[in-house]
Amino acid sequence: QPTTVYMTNHYKKADGKHEGKGDKFVGPDYTAGFHTYAVDWQPNEIVWYVDGVERYRTRENVPAVPMYILANLAVGGDWPGNPDATTTFPSYMDIDYIRVYQK
Repeated sequence: QPTTVYMTNHYKKADGKHEGKGDKFVGPDYTAGFHTYAVDWQPNEIVWYVDGVERYRTRENVPAVPMYILANLAVGGDWPGNPDATTTFPSYMDIDYIRVYQK
């Protein structure tokens, strides 16, 4: 899905079970060049940006424990679905850099 970016907050519920909520943004063909992705994690909300534009915001289930970044090229599974005849293999994701800032 070269035109889709998924933004998801993964967390554990009170019963210890994993849950994830988020959204997706359909835009240009992201394989055509480098793009910037940002996540601003504040005590009361998390905001995701693509190329400097806000694309998703949540105030629900914002963790108060350390989190980590997961940048992956997932294929198959329940979400976003299994590959089909239109899926290009092999697939690659080139990352120029990842920066982490703390306020």
